[in-house]
Amino acid sequence: MSVDADPHKAIAMPEDLRVGVPTLDRQHLELDRLLRELEAGLQGGAASLELADRIQVLQALAEEHYETEEAVMAAYAYPHLGPHHAEHEALLERIHSEFQVFLAPNPPLIQGFIQDIRQVFHQHVRRVDQDYATYLRDRVGYRPLA
Repeated sequence: MSVDADPHKAIAMPEDLRVGVPTLDRQHLELDRLLRELEAGLQGGAASLELADRIQVLQALAEEHYETEEAVMAAYAYPHLGPHHAEHEALLERIHSEFQVFLAPNPPLIQGFIQDIRQVFHQHVRRVDQDYATYLRDRVGYRPLA
């Protein structure tokens, strides 16, 4: 999937990022949108303060999403919750540590970091999240309410 020039442009949820739980799918789409905004802001020379605010929003949204996702997994007794939680913690730590570097005097460019986080996020959803999506669908018969 290519990155649109306008991160605010409505985008459809790629099927491989869909897990079939509407709340989680909306959060995945919002996280992707926010990462697109950060990429666009970096490319467009956005002010450091504005970027710092957006990174804080990214941290908060990622934390909220992971809590919601893990609550769904726990509610359905997903057997791989522990390793999944560990991946979430590692990603949150990465975001936090890069944010601290960004806040330091004369911060390095973080464009590569934002692109890397977006790629890691997509890989996580496509690999790890799809595993619990399959579990919910096939093992416990979860079907979202329309």
